[in-house]
Amino acid sequence: MSDWYVDPVNGSASYSGDSWTLDLSGTDGQTYGTTKLTSASGGFTGKQGRYIRIVSAVRKIVAVVSDTEVTLDATYTSGTGRSFFIGGPLNLMSGLSTTYFVAGDRVKVPKTEAPTASGTMTFTNQSPSVVMDSGRIAIIDQCESGWVGAANITATHQTSLVLMGTYSLKLVPLTAFTTGKMAYKDLGAGNELDLSSFQGVSLFAYCNGTAVADTLRICLCSDATGDVVVDELVVQPLAGVGSSPVFARAFKAGGANLGASIRSVAVYANLDPGTYNWYVDNIVAIKATSDPVHICHWDMLSLGDGLNDMWWGIKGFSSEIGVELLCDYYGTAIGSQSVYRREAAALAAAQGSVPVAGTRDQPCICSGGWDPSTDTQDGVTAWRLYQSSTGGSTLFALSKNGWLHERFCFQGRVASTSYVNHNSFVDCHFLHKPAYSLVEACFLLDLSATADYRFSELNLIRCRFTGGTYALQVSGPTTGNREAMLGWRWEDIKAYSNRGGFLFKAMNDFVCRGLESCNQDVSASAGEGLHFDDFCKDVRLFDVTLKDNADHGIEMAGALGGDVQIWNLTASGNANGTVHLASNTVTIMNGTLDATPFASISQWGRGTLLKSGGVAGAHSVNLYYGTIDSDSSVRHTAAGVSWKFSPTNSGVVLRRKLASIAVLSGNLTTIGVYARRSDTGISGRLLVPGKQLAGIATDVTGDITVNADLWEQLTVTFTTSETGVIDVWFEAWGGTSYSVWVDDLSVEVA
Repeated sequence: MSDWYVDPVNGSASYSGDSWTLDLSGTDGQTYGTTKLTSASGGFTGKQGRYIRIVSAVRKIVAVVSDTEVTLDATYTSGTGRSFFIGGPLNLMSGLSTTYFVAGDRVKVPKTEAPTASGTMTFTNQSPSVVMDSGRIAIIDQCESGWVGAANITATHQTSLVLMGTYSLKLVPLTAFTTGKMAYKDLGAGNELDLSSFQGVSLFAYCNGTAVADTLRICLCSDATGDVVVDELVVQPLAGVGSSPVFARAFKAGGANLGASIRSVAVYANLDPGTYNWYVDNIVAIKATSDPVHICHWDMLSLGDGLNDMWWGIKGFSSEIGVELLCDYYGTAIGSQSVYRREAAALAAAQGSVPVAGTRDQPCICSGGWDPSTDTQDGVTAWRLYQSSTGGSTLFALSKNGWLHERFCFQGRVASTSYVNHNSFVDCHFLHKPAYSLVEACFLLDLSATADYRFSELNLIRCRFTGGTYALQVSGPTTGNREAMLGWRWEDIKAYSNRGGFLFKAMNDFVCRGLESCNQDVSASAGEGLHFDDFCKDVRLFDVTLKDNADHGIEMAGALGGDVQIWNLTASGNANGTVHLASNTVTIMNGTLDATPFASISQWGRGTLLKSGGVAGAHSVNLYYGTIDSDSSVRHTAAGVSWKFSPTNSGVVLRRKLASIAVLSGNLTTIGVYARRSDTGISGRLLVPGKQLAGIATDVTGDITVNADLWEQLTVTFTTSETGVIDVWFEAWGGTSYSVWVDDLSVEVA
């Protein structure tokens, strides 16, 4: 296995990618159309076995002839003045060499800022509003009213693209505008701001065109019209942001404090802003990043600093003590809590698209959390994409088979638009991107453009999701060839405070051990903890918690058959009950559920509860046309339970298999069962269907004949002409409020 190095912040497409540091570079390389490379400046000693990038091509150094000459493993066209680089991290994973990067190789990525203790804040469960101590930020302006446009600038307050409050500031330059003051707001005499304990500003900004770096600056002024500038702060980042809302930040040069008597705030253009629409909102003063109480729009918050703690992104600041999260906070730790803060690195381009593939048994590894100075993995890599648009750009893309990703915090969408197999994520967190509105899933498999596909073995271990339209969403065609999500294996998964939990389609052989999907908020078809769509087969879930979702705990409407089994399900506080069941067969074993376990069941669905509430012998089968429940109060004998058949549709037969019994050829077999009915308006019978084995040509039945509230033994007798196994059934029908009890099955062989 070889290690390769990628650093989106400090790396370069010109580097060779085989070390953390750039070990040698030059511009005087000469090639000869052979494997020879020379450089008069030298430095090649000790570089045998290293990779070298010559202009745009990578070669391997197989021999060092002298300090000024090396032999490459492949030819290079002749030329002089060649630039070359040995070492240094790449800036994009797509730059990995297709020649030298092979299955089993590892990409190391630098860790980002570690979680830092950030004082205490007060949390309310299922609320985005958090209260912090005063003095951490100051509201400069919420852009609700009062801004005045300069010459050739139209300044209005709009209800679109609003971060906080009701309005945002919209600035539209006319063609005649070039640079200078765009708009200002007079804070009013007596309302001057003392910002001398702060060093920068944080805000929401948007441009509907392609912004250029350093275009805007926020100016804090001592006069009423934004002309006498006390502090000017160039807003970053804005470069390349097209039709993209961003959280921007700026600090005073040299880290100095802001002014102590600010009468007005103004927006200036350093460069021609064009005739685009510019929006600004939620302008706040912030502390320096080195200050322990620093907080800004770029931050994430958590109640712990562990590898697998939940994180919530910040949307904005409602007041000088009010923080608004991008989604609800959810957890048992409420009230005043110790808080940790983390800031993701802002990427200028999406990562994840790679030119090479691994295999199931020998995956490529994308490994985050590395310390370049020590080459030890002791942290996490947190990324966000500042260029992401309102429609949702991808921060990290799955593009090849056979990749394992570990120790990442993605504050933005992870996605795939094609079927790829054998991908894994370990110790990763998926958050909604920093933006003014929720517009995308945290993890999206958008396979709608593919007519026939599968997505096998998407394996997640110790992963967390917060704040998306869905935590994870599978999207595919509704006609033609269907998708198949094959062989997924998940372990220790938590999703809190998304609009919807997990939207699965066509799951086949899916196993998850340990899953929490809680506090999903209703929106459109979302709001449920788990959503199974299309044909879902062999789904096995263990240790599942579904709490406080705004819709059902489990949504199975539209699922065309299939089988889902859940062991140890805890469900409570789900607004519309535990399960909305359509066509699937769902079996829940040892579940502690909402008062209404099955909110609704279609005529093709079946929901079975075994050991309900952890009580041995507490079982039920729930169908569209009735229920079959274990009953410990009405029994033929004192031990065990009876089965209670309760039809709810007078025109439908409620039936269940009681047993499968081995029989011998030529032996007379008698099967008996005791039955009791609550009313003569309901009928029942013991049934051995014909044609199961030779010798049973037609159905063999035994019907209830006695009055209500009396036990009667029903029997069927038959002789088969072959040895095998026969199924024994019971059927009940009649009325919508009556029941039949069945107890004490017996088998006699002559």
